[in-house]
Amino acid sequence: MPVMELGIKDVIVLDTEFISKNDGNPVTPVCMCAKSLVTGQEWRVFAEPGASNPLPVNAEVLYVCFAAPAEWSYFIALGWELPATIIDLFAERMMQTCETKETAGDRRGKRYMPTLLRSMGAYGLDAMSAAEKEEMRKLILRGHPFTDDERTRILDYCMDDDVAGTANLFEAMFSELNLPYAIGRGNFTRVVAWWGLNGIPIDAQAYKRLKCHGDKLKTRLIASVEDEHGYGVYVRKPDGTMKWDKQGFQALVHRLGLEDDWPKTPSGQDFVTADGDNLPAEEKIFKEMALLHPYLEPLRQVRKFVTTLRTFELVIGDDSRCRVYPNPWWTNTGRANPHNSNFIFTLPKWVRPMVIRPGTGQGLGYVDLKSAEIGIAAGLSGDPNMKKCYVDAMNGGDDVYIGFAKLAGAIPPDGDRYTHPKERKLYKVAMLAAQYGQMPRGMAKRNGLPLWVAQDLYNKHKSIYRRYWEWIENEVLHAEVTGHMDTLLGWRRPISEKVGTNSLLNFPIQAGCGEILRLATGYMLDEGLAICACIHDAVLIEAPIDEIDAAAATCQECWRRASAAYLGGFELGADAKVIRYPARWGDNKEEEPEDVELWGRIQRLLDEIEAEEKVLRSDPPIPAPAAEEDPSGGIATCAGRAG
Repeated sequence: MPVMELGIKDVIVLDTEFISKNDGNPVTPVCMCAKSLVTGQEWRVFAEPGASNPLPVNAEVLYVCFAAPAEWSYFIALGWELPATIIDLFAERMMQTCETKETAGDRRGKRYMPTLLRSMGAYGLDAMSAAEKEEMRKLILRGHPFTDDERTRILDYCMDDDVAGTANLFEAMFSELNLPYAIGRGNFTRVVAWWGLNGIPIDAQAYKRLKCHGDKLKTRLIASVEDEHGYGVYVRKPDGTMKWDKQGFQALVHRLGLEDDWPKTPSGQDFVTADGDNLPAEEKIFKEMALLHPYLEPLRQVRKFVTTLRTFELVIGDDSRCRVYPNPWWTNTGRANPHNSNFIFTLPKWVRPMVIRPGTGQGLGYVDLKSAEIGIAAGLSGDPNMKKCYVDAMNGGDDVYIGFAKLAGAIPPDGDRYTHPKERKLYKVAMLAAQYGQMPRGMAKRNGLPLWVAQDLYNKHKSIYRRYWEWIENEVLHAEVTGHMDTLLGWRRPISEKVGTNSLLNFPIQAGCGEILRLATGYMLDEGLAICACIHDAVLIEAPIDEIDAAAATCQECWRRASAAYLGGFELGADAKVIRYPARWGDNKEEEPEDVELWGRIQRLLDEIEAEEKVLRSDPPIPAPAAEEDPSGGIATCAGRAG
């Protein structure tokens, strides 16, 4: 077998069965089956507390799975060491199908899900029917105890269907696999498993408080913002709640003289208040307009809060940890995509100070790459000016945007972000817009700039970073000719006529950031760091208070090592923000001012609501009603609410 050329001495196909209630708690192991493709040895093991792992776990044994993080959650639940060399066929199928959409059912138009059965069908392999698989799934999820006959059926299903099916799929896919790259992706499944198990420590009481008073809070928040700013876009209903008023909003747009700037619906009758299916509702239009007209920012924040609270539902375990499945490789850049409605870091920023808090005696470290997109573009392209700007910023000099402005002659050599804030903001807009493929007309419209200013900034970017533009344009041309675009570690995106140029300009940077994160978190795991979450170009780690600073420093070093490995020796820096119990997220005052202001307003309103309810509960008893009346009712408390 060709894998032996990589120093592999055995290949073991593995599958596990467990009970997961999706309630934020760890899984309950049921059984494990495995088979060596070299010796033919088989293992059929029903889970027993305290049992040791019967399988060999060393770098010379390659483990092959389909959706490997699930298998490692079984290992972790039993206290077993995770394998060091892994191929996850699910990851490889996710790459192969990254541009494929579902064609029927409730998921029509959404990202295709390559299950084991579907993947076997794609390669013409025989597999058990979906109905049979569902029957066995229900038996396993029913839970312990199992009869002897049921145990035999479960073990046979695990070995003869899942292990055998995965082995057959591995054989069918083998010639298509680039083994070193596939093993690199497979090894990231260890990180995914620990991320899913560790979760984010939560102030469960604060979360319950928010959920308990959510309806009253929405009404009071809207009313307070309306009283303060007089938008006139919410009206009070007979039941006391506040309702969005379309006519009031139309009047606001006209009152502010924005009717020519604000996008309209296809009918041309109304102004748009929500974006397409791929964007958070009521987010981007308001964000863009609020950037142009800051008076609208409090309105944007309150609309965003109300929209989020409608579906705000965190999955919190009995240990007050929020756990979500990371959805690895879910995007066409190969990045993870945890579900928006219950992953804290994809929710609005006000959620973080509300609920994130390290446990007693613990600290959290949020360690993120500095100016990741600029640094990766500099490293991949080798552009000398872009590399100099980045290195200067990492060494305590100007940030990359001031560096760009100085190279363009807009800021003198002795200027900085404090002496020239307007110039910095302008050149930051230009640098990011140009790298994301935004043309001058779009840059002008989005940022309220005269077209000639946007055109001048765009031309300066292309002139100053000439090497970068030569590189990225060659990358795009190569992709259009070959029909695919690859990262340096082999993540491949197929290219069709539906893929826009902007996506191609952005792919090497975003996908490269994903590759660096996978490398860096692998190093972190090997260093013994506890990873609670991965957030694009950042990680959240946890350690005891007296160890968190050292852990954050180790995390920064792992980012440097990984970026140097991916970018041919060019290192990226990383910032570290540390939170120690009893502090909570946001106490370091490093959040955006508008998020801190909203957080403070929410806290004040919750205090008011609870103070009023306390008064009501302490009122003297109401005299007994007349005999003919029905003396029912009472004050609802958090503990007594349904839902």
